[in-house]
Amino acid sequence: MSEKFRSLLKKGKNPKQIKEGLSEILDKNSLDRIQDEINHNVLALFELGLNHYEFAKNLDAGDWRHKISRLYYAAYNIARAVRLHYAGVFSMDSTDHKKVGELPDDFPDKEKYENELPELREDRNLCDYDHISTLNDMKIGINETLVLVNEFVHVSKEYLKNRNVNL
Repeated sequence: MSEKFRSLLKKGKNPKQIKEGLSEILDKNSLDRIQDEINHNVLALFELGLNHYEFAKNLDAGDWRHKISRLYYAAYNIARAVRLHYAGVFSMDSTDHKKVGELPDDFPDKEKYENELPELREDRNLCDYDHISTLNDMKIGINETLVLVNEFVHVSKEYLKNRNVNL
């Protein structure tokens, strides 16, 4: 990723809106280069999510706090990748976690993920911040969380591939 593109993202600039705004003055090749940078960042976010997912899958059930936390971060970063591709939205602000379930209208099983990903966020908060929480306090069990995130990974991958993002 170019430092200039990184700078745009960190400043909260929407690269998709920038591309659309420049579409009347730039040639197709230049617009394609902007889209390539967007797709490169979508891929990097998706891979970050996959990294969390693979790590979480290998944790023992006894490490339930870490397992649930990493599974959440897998889903969160993959959702960020989808939002970056679809709407050009990128944020590193902690309030962005509230948007974990915000997905495009045409996203498969959108309602399911709109409901379950925020619940996973609540579980992650308990795991990371509540020293007296137990596994019984979780809204979603470990196995159910693993299934949810596994499905979300695959659905998101297909969604992005269908939109010409090479994952």
